[in-house]
Amino acid sequence: VWQDDLLLSNLTVRETIEFAAKLKSSSYSSGSTSTANKESIIAEKVNQVLKDLGLQSIQHSLIGSGSGGRIRGISGGERKRVSVAQELVTKPSLIFLDEPTSGLDATSALALMRTLKDLALSGAHSIVAVVHQPRTNIFELFDTLLLLSQGEEIYSGPANGAREVLESCPIIGYKLPPQTNVADWIIDLIHDDEKQSKDNSNNNNNIANNNRNDLLKEDDDVLSFIDNPTDIANTSGNRILPLH
Repeated sequence: VWQDDLLLSNLTVRETIEFAAKLKSSSYSSGSTSTANKESIIAEKVNQVLKDLGLQSIQHSLIGSGSGGRIRGISGGERKRVSVAQELVTKPSLIFLDEPTSGLDATSALALMRTLKDLALSGAHSIVAVVHQPRTNIFELFDTLLLLSQGEEIYSGPANGAREVLESCPIIGYKLPPQTNVADWIIDLIHDDEKQSKDNSNNNNNIANNNRNDLLKEDDDVLSFIDNPTDIANTSGNRILPLH
């Protein structure tokens, strides 16, 4: 499920899901089933998805153009659920969502994540989502957590065990402050780690540049010595013989 909603504004919620079901259903494109049976199968899939995602009450509403658009339609949280519904009609074993809560208010984000949690608990789907700065009750819905910093894994395991592991890490040096969202605290730690890595990289680059400048200076001295060998004396007072 993409981060941006790729939905047609002039279709209703039900029409959008039906269209996706017909495109993705192999039984609909095959010629072994009658048209009436195909439509019945599609309708059954659509009805189930509408029920699972709580979209039955708005199934005949237009998608609309979103906020600021000329065609009034459903809310942002409902649009995101319709995007999930388009993928759910094929009953995939794995659903991957790219920032499903981005752009949603806190209430809509929580409602969406609870819906996804229910889908995961049903046993029919595994849900993988990239989520930025979830509120506390959204974070508590996670079963497994993977934390990355600059593409490197810094934690992978039960979500409720991340705090204990990070607090016990010597390089962090402090515990979760009182009345602080654990997800915000974790993201701050990752940001500090990335900033420190960047600063160390800049320092290393500066050291490398200084060493390079020193080497270039030494090369200039050697070149000067070769160009004017008779003008340079060593520390013992002996003259340097010309090279030619």
